[in-house]
This record gives sequence, C-alpha cells and structure tokens, in this order.
Amino acid sequence: MTGKKHFDEGLRRIAECKYKAALKAFDKAIEMEDKNADFHSERGVTLFHLSRKKDALEALNKALILEPNNPYRYSSRAFLKDAMGDTKGAINDYMKCVEIDPEDAIAFNNLGILEEKIGRQSIAKKHFNKADELIQILDDNKIGLEDSAEFKIEPKNVQKEINQEKKTLKENGRVGIILQVFKNRSTRKEFFKFIKDGIKK
Repeated sequence: MTGKKHFDEGLRRIAECKYKAALKAFDKAIEMEDKNADFHSERGVTLFHLSRKKDALEALNKALILEPNNPYRYSSRAFLKDAMGDTKGAINDYMKCVEIDPEDAIAFNNLGILEEKIGRQSIAKKHFNKADELIQILDDNKIGLEDSAEFKIEPKNVQKEINQEKKTLKENGRVGIILQVFKNRSTRKEFFKFIKDGIKK
C-alpha cells in the first residue's frame, strides 16, 4: 500500500467520523512520505477532532513548513489557534493567508469574527464587507470547481456538518468560524449562500 492509498483511507475514515482509524492511516502515510504537506495537514485535522489540539498544532506547523506559500496552511492553523484561545495568533495567520490569496472569502469572514472578538469593530466591518464582496463575485460569475479532480472526494457527512454549523451560527446570532474541513468548493458555495441570506447581520 502506498502513502497515497493510506492517505485516501484516512480521508474515508474522516468522512465516516472514525478519527482513530483515520489517524492510524495518516500515520502510515507519513511513515512512507514524510514530506507530503497534505498528509500532515489532514493528520492535524484528525487530531483536532480527537481533542489533541497541541498535537494538531504541531502537525499543522509541519505542513506549513513544507508549504510556506500555501494560504490554506495558514488558514487551517489560524482556525486551530483560535480554538486554543490564541486569537491574536489566529489573526496573524489569517492575515498571512489573505496576503497570499486576496480572494479567500472564508479567511476574510473569519478575520472579521476575530477582530470583532477583540473589539476592533471598524476593522471587523471592513473584513466582513470584503468577504461579502468576494462572495457576491463568486455568485455573479457562477464560479465553481465541482468537476475539478482536486475536489472529487465527497465526505458522506458534509450535509450533517453543514446543518450542525448552521444551527450553531443561528444560536450565536452571527456567522462563526467556517470549518476548514469544507474543502469542496460546492460545499463552500452553499455556505456562501447561507451567509448572504442574512445570518451575519
């Protein structure tokens, strides 16, 4: 079995919410290919689901070292840092993310949430407005990568996670941090529509 096959097995286990099995699969993949950033990144996501946040941060740090110019590495780590209570560290990572990819609506939205959390209302509003602008552009141009080979894996529990997140957002009265596990563009577009429908304001 190759590292890629172990990795694919790990993704399937994540989709089934079988995180211990996923971790074993990713560990095997990394044993075979230690320099693959995706392997370390998904291992970090899995460790997060297992409530091993410090280990998850170490895994995401490794992924970022391997791919320092990949904006997703920064946004993933930012999400984790915020979950660990490091709001300023999360803001710095999201800022690095949008510096590399100025069209990342999710990162701008999350920046707004964090800036608001520490009382920077005017800066938060700018980030929310930028996120809304990017979402509108996506909607107007009907941009989607549903048929891209990169996004072919469809987790079986995506709709369940979307519904749970929507419930949480409604209870909080505001758009929260959008989970970074939503890597499928069609899933993100569903969330963009959700944001546009007025939950945020």
